[in-house]
Amino acid sequence: MDNKKHITVLLIEDSPVTIQIIQEMLSTAQDVRINLITTDQISTAIELLSNEKVDIILLDLSLPESHGLDTFLRVSVSAHHVPIVILTVLDDEIIALQSVEKGAQDYLIKGEIDSKILIRSLLYAIERNKTMLELKSLAFLDELTMLYNRRGFLTFAQQELRFAHRKKLEMVLLFMDIDNMKMVNDTFGHKEGDLILVEFSTILKRTFRASDIIARLGGDEFVILALDVPGSDVQTVKYRLQNEIETRNKKNRSCKLSISIGLSRYDSNFPSTLEELLKTADTLMYQQKQRKKQEPVIGGISHA
Repeated sequence: MDNKKHITVLLIEDSPVTIQIIQEMLSTAQDVRINLITTDQISTAIELLSNEKVDIILLDLSLPESHGLDTFLRVSVSAHHVPIVILTVLDDEIIALQSVEKGAQDYLIKGEIDSKILIRSLLYAIERNKTMLELKSLAFLDELTMLYNRRGFLTFAQQELRFAHRKKLEMVLLFMDIDNMKMVNDTFGHKEGDLILVEFSTILKRTFRASDIIARLGGDEFVILALDVPGSDVQTVKYRLQNEIETRNKKNRSCKLSISIGLSRYDSNFPSTLEELLKTADTLMYQQKQRKKQEPVIGGISHA
């Protein structure tokens, strides 16, 4: 029976020689079994982070599509909870230090590391990151749903906004409100109301990407910020959300889940503040909710 700890390392590196060296170093680990995934493309790395369980990222700052500090910033914005260790050449040490100041756990200089140093750095970075996340969760997570709370959302959404502005990317913000929560609490009790909040949070996690920022702002209000989402993808997400809610409602006939949605878009050519995006989406959501009171919906979603 294998009792060794298993970790997955995502190596973002374009040099076949370096990849081979790192692979050989990691294979010498005694007390841990290391699975190495490699790519030389940031776009592929972001996709892997959404679909694979990655414990740590080992990142070369000089890639074909990106160089220097910008490489770290592009990766880190999609790796909210995954620690990053910088792999750099001696000439880039100043930039590596800047990456640490921006949130990287450590940096290693190519040619100056051996197996022991590399493995120890990765394991320490994972443990430090775990401790940091535990501390942050006390301030940034909603205790009931384990989504980001308002503080967590505003903190990470501002980071996404700066990145989108710098890279000329579009973003979509969806403001959601569960309909008739007061009636649910009055009729079925607050325990059932809390259960609906948790169920809806689970639906959101299944519907949206791991890289999207999902938060419960408070009460029955939820918000999602999605980076680099085309209009057609937004419609696909809405249909998927609708199907998830309908599936849930078929299983619970006594207490139907219905939500209202307002949507706002960030256009880097005409930048908006986060507060403006929230206000626009909130206003559209409220308008939709008012119309639904005149034309009641038994279960599902309504959006503006």
